[in-house]
Amino acid sequence: MIAVVGDIHGCGLTLRALIKRIRDARGDVPLYSVGDVVDRGVNSAEAFDALIEEGATLVPGNHDLMFLAAYRGGNPRLASAWELNGAPATRSSYERRNDATLERDLDYIAAAPLFVNHEDAFLSHAGVAARWRDELFVNGAPDFSRFEPLLRRLIDHSDGPIWNRSKLLNLGKLQIVGHTRQRDVRIDREANAAYVDTAAVGGAKLAAVIVERSEILETIAVPTRAEDLDGAF
Repeated sequence: MIAVVGDIHGCGLTLRALIKRIRDARGDVPLYSVGDVVDRGVNSAEAFDALIEEGATLVPGNHDLMFLAAYRGGNPRLASAWELNGAPATRSSYERRNDATLERDLDYIAAAPLFVNHEDAFLSHAGVAARWRDELFVNGAPDFSRFEPLLRRLIDHSDGPIWNRSKLLNLGKLQIVGHTRQRDVRIDREANAAYVDTAAVGGAKLAAVIVERSEILETIAVPTRAEDLDGAF
């Protein structure tokens, strides 16, 4: 059983409240994040504080990788896009902290896997698009040894694992993604997928799903804290 948190976008105080609800309901269930920890909300560093304290596993989103590229290089396209996608709020969050916090969080992103193929679910930020079926399936079933090289190659692709908004590929197990905002956690039965970005930074709520063996046991959500949005975007 695992708990998977949707897009946080700098709502660090809201994340703290959500984690408390998860712990009250499910004890020490392992915590996962589908990324977009940073940008737009004003408490990105605080969000990383909470994830790291909890030993959470991150699969980074496009915003996290833009943030990483802006400070560490390696992908000029991502680095240049960051300034247009919430950079000021994130930069301000780290100006309130020391350089060690920034380096800690960049290291955390750099070490994060692009996806997690857990026995309970397949996790990535924006999902595996249905158009890649021929490259990823062998004899009618997913060959997970093919996923890493293909998804790495597609990092800048509009239907790649951090940008995709097209139809998701049914992997034969639950696929959990963020990236595309929903009013509530949405289940796509055909694709066997759950969308867990519930527009926290839009002032709605931050949600997590509790999952076991591809079954969602519970959805836990908290309203966005106003303090995370003061000066957001």
